[in-house]
Amino acid sequence: TGAVEPVSTFFLKDPKGRLITGLPNKSFGSTGETPYGLDGKVVALDPDGDGVPGYDESGLDSEGLVAMKDGTFWVSDEYGPHIVHFDATGKEIERINPFAADTRNKSGRRLPAELATRWPNRGMEGLTITPDGKTLVGVMQSNLYNPTSSIGSINLTRIVTINIETGATAQYLH
Repeated sequence: TGAVEPVSTFFLKDPKGRLITGLPNKSFGSTGETPYGLDGKVVALDPDGDGVPGYDESGLDSEGLVAMKDGTFWVSDEYGPHIVHFDATGKEIERINPFAADTRNKSGRRLPAELATRWPNRGMEGLTITPDGKTLVGVMQSNLYNPTSSIGSINLTRIVTINIETGATAQYLH
């Protein structure tokens, strides 16, 4: 009939089972953005319990979605950027980002470090997978402050591929 009908609903959760918010990360991807509530006040919530109100280290500004045949799915994010793998119930099982100090990155699985120099609110906008289901393809929203914001940026957009099995990463400039 062409009608859309919801099949199920679930919430995204961090590895500990806590609900993931839309608040920005403070340590892994912060660009100095201050989170405000609908009332215009700075957000005072501390959803991850780390003593830093207004931020959530697992928080996502989700952009892209890839559904896998095994029921899991990957989500790309503007904050880190992060690419997060969730199980079929919405619980995080893996996170890939450009931050070497983030222990959530599995050994040998990291995005290129320069992606951390994204502009505020301009992270990994798009995400897809190759037809064989083996390689994620992520696209940054815009150029980067590379090497720093004081130098400026070159008008190039980054496309990143990640082999799901091996973690091998490649980067292309458009």
